[in-house]
Amino acid sequence: MYFQFKFSNLLGTVYRKGDIVFSKDGNSVYVPVGNKITQYDLRYDRSSTLPVEVTGNFTSLTLSPNGLILIGASDLGHLHMISVMRRRLLYTKVSRRPIRAVAFSPDSKYLAVARSSEVHMYRCHGMERRVFNPFETEKVCPAATSDVTCLSWSWDSRLVVFGSKDAVTRVVPVKLMDIGRQVVEISCGSSSIRGVHFIHGSYDFYVISKSGNILRFRCNLNPDELHEKIVRAKSEKRQRLKEMLDSEDCKDVNTWKKEHPAQNSWLSFSCDYRRSIATLLHLEAPEQKAVDTTTSAGLLALAQEDQDQRRNATAGITATCYHSVAKLLVVACDTGDFAVMDTNDECAVLHSLNVSSQVISSVALNLTGDWLALGVPDAGQLLVWELRSETYKLKQQGHRKSMTVVAYSPDGSRLASGGEDCKVKLWCTVSSFCFVTFSEHTAPVTGVVFTQSGGAVLSSSEDGELVAAGGKDCHQIYIFSLKLGSLLEVLSGHKGPVTSICFSSVTGSSFLASTALDGSLKLWDSINTSSARETIDLHADGVCVQLRPDGEQVCVSTMDGQLNMFNTSTAAHEGCIEGRRDMGLLRKDTDQITAEKMQLSKYFRVLCYSSDGHNIVAGGESRHVCIYSAVHQLLVKKFTITKNRTMDGALGAYDRFSMAHNGINMNTVERRTDGNEVSADRGIKLPGVAKGDKSLRAFRNEILVSDIAFAPTGRSFVVCCSEGLLIYSQDTDWLFDPVCLDTENTPSAVRKRLLRQEWSMALMMAIKLNISTVKQEVLESIPVDAMNVVLSGLAPLYVEGLLQHLAQGLENTRHVGLYARWARQALYLHGRALKTRAPQIISAINALHRALNYHHASLSKLCAANEFTLAYLRQQGAVLKHRKQKQEESDQKPEDVEMTQGNNHSNGNLSDDDGNDDNNADEDVLPECDASSESHILDF
Repeated sequence: MYFQFKFSNLLGTVYRKGDIVFSKDGNSVYVPVGNKITQYDLRYDRSSTLPVEVTGNFTSLTLSPNGLILIGASDLGHLHMISVMRRRLLYTKVSRRPIRAVAFSPDSKYLAVARSSEVHMYRCHGMERRVFNPFETEKVCPAATSDVTCLSWSWDSRLVVFGSKDAVTRVVPVKLMDIGRQVVEISCGSSSIRGVHFIHGSYDFYVISKSGNILRFRCNLNPDELHEKIVRAKSEKRQRLKEMLDSEDCKDVNTWKKEHPAQNSWLSFSCDYRRSIATLLHLEAPEQKAVDTTTSAGLLALAQEDQDQRRNATAGITATCYHSVAKLLVVACDTGDFAVMDTNDECAVLHSLNVSSQVISSVALNLTGDWLALGVPDAGQLLVWELRSETYKLKQQGHRKSMTVVAYSPDGSRLASGGEDCKVKLWCTVSSFCFVTFSEHTAPVTGVVFTQSGGAVLSSSEDGELVAAGGKDCHQIYIFSLKLGSLLEVLSGHKGPVTSICFSSVTGSSFLASTALDGSLKLWDSINTSSARETIDLHADGVCVQLRPDGEQVCVSTMDGQLNMFNTSTAAHEGCIEGRRDMGLLRKDTDQITAEKMQLSKYFRVLCYSSDGHNIVAGGESRHVCIYSAVHQLLVKKFTITKNRTMDGALGAYDRFSMAHNGINMNTVERRTDGNEVSADRGIKLPGVAKGDKSLRAFRNEILVSDIAFAPTGRSFVVCCSEGLLIYSQDTDWLFDPVCLDTENTPSAVRKRLLRQEWSMALMMAIKLNISTVKQEVLESIPVDAMNVVLSGLAPLYVEGLLQHLAQGLENTRHVGLYARWARQALYLHGRALKTRAPQIISAINALHRALNYHHASLSKLCAANEFTLAYLRQQGAVLKHRKQKQEESDQKPEDVEMTQGNNHSNGNLSDDDGNDDNNADEDVLPECDASSESHILDF
């Protein structure tokens, strides 16, 4: 079973750096997260990470116009072609120069890549047919004198405009045009270019510089005139060639061309208007106000005003986006402000907002122009702003620093994570979204755990404010009461700092295991006595300890790289696993010894038992996570958590490309930036320095597994590492795992049984095949009336497979009531038989419980929001029922009605009061809505 685990999703890290791209339909957004890409579905509020991992961090993304191909560029200079439909990596083009921007042409035939100071244009044959090299170089434009920062295509895919750090914008054609100069250079000031955008239907374009200037350049030709000019230039070229051949004095071709120059000229652009973003956003310095400098409050207000003025004065453009259909231009500043402008009204500001105090590095608009996505890398934040309602459609933020601990809830529906940013976050495993953030801690979080009911989460940190169990300074263990909030017991006995403790998960048990840096493992009965029940001496200092779910075995990791297992009742040694060689080679840039020597000092920092207790998952300062068999003490499978070569120690040896001629590793040399880099590209500012100071220090993240947790369902486990929260799960859609299969059991045979209405045999054959689509088809085809008969004749072995499929199907199906009825009847009819096999089916029961709880919570919110609407509908149903009864009574007694009308005519001299009384008596009296009217209401 443990060979079926594969990477499923990435949590904890929302956004790092790079371009954000919307899908073709505009309902999803692709976000680069390190060396992976996460897709956020804005319609169904879910996220999933593509199972694509590269060797570098993604910096630029672009989607083909048909929405099928995603091109990603990494900071190593590699181009990666990804299939959106298949979610697979198709091709990688290797290069050593960094890539700043990539963009598809509107006709999907070309791809422009801004690589260093050049713009490479590739013909994309791979989009149309299968070829070995999908990128065929069409043209290279080495026109820029500095790095290219942005580029854009014209609407007819003929021209490309790109800006660079030298404050010059250049326009080049894709193909050679014999009408004069092939490159048009336009100076746009003194600051680097942040964005260039062509206007749809013309060759006019906008240029946005870093200093905040927005310029519009108008072309002297429209597309039709350019086409006519190209045709005329070709005919004139042929005519000149004919004249040159007919000329008698044509001895030298070059001399003749100089004497008879061509009259053609290339495109020319003129600046239409110029706007300043500081004026549009009203960031100019306000008028000076009289401030009382004699009081501390006045001095504080003056300091705050000076700080705001400096902030506004240094505001610069960091990202731009243009919607060619809606004529909207979006610019983002390094102050956290963004503005939406209407280009039809000379860039009038329609909407502006400050969404963060950090730099916004990427902005994107969807197809309809309703949603605006913004990425803040310094805060790890992703925002989707709806322009019409001016509200947040999506607001997610990960941990700003490394995550240290993680824990599953008892039902497996939630994850709790803590990090060095002093925050605790709760994540939903179904939607992969963070829904609660706790920021009460003032120091890095060291531990999180859910209560047995799952209704509360406990966290500990180095500030000592909340529940803490192990002491590093006093070498003691503290036990607190959750109900009273008071200290119950202090367990003493360790002679070194306590590194790990673990309570037994058995209900009602107070058994506790602990290990410390004194080379001992202690087993406690924490409530009955304050002294250790058993003390076991280890060969090395203990690092981590875990108890098996049944509480009968304890496993401890030691600094000599071993995993030792002991019986909790007899303290007998039951097995030992030597895992040092399984961690692989790892050598950092600052290490002075070889990777083989460094391996001798490695050990597992964290470990965890599987939900059934048969296997152990362990990890540490390595890029591998190992699964061992606790029964046979053998390695079952090893997972590689990252392939990112930008992390320290990813290669296992020194990178020869980073070695200088004198033997110095250039990765250890601090670099100084030129100030043009945005956000995550810069280093870390030293404490106390001013903004823009050159005293920066760079660092590389280390590969480290800080925590591991296994889901109660047994179908997934999470690894807390430098990349984030990596979830590995079992996905049965991609694996054919039959049960008791024979040659006659095929999907077509199952469908034949359904046509013959042999429901029991069809269900049994579908469970044997273990194909999700076939089981779903059978379950939804069986009538509800035949459900009890089918389940009564089902063997217990197939009931377990049925429960597993119901648990998986409930998460995605719309037939919630049908699946819930199948689950209820299966447990009701086979409850006693399944109780004897509780350890084997506990994962399926937990998964079923989690799915039902999720639907119960969502339906409860929906019903609560529509409570008054439902009450109104019930009342209307009662009114209709009462009127129907009145109509039936009137139809049954037509003669009585006629006699009543005749009597009324004969007694016409009655008083008005009597007539009013008769009218009041005939009025319909609305009955109160009671439970008896529910059947009619449902019919209505």
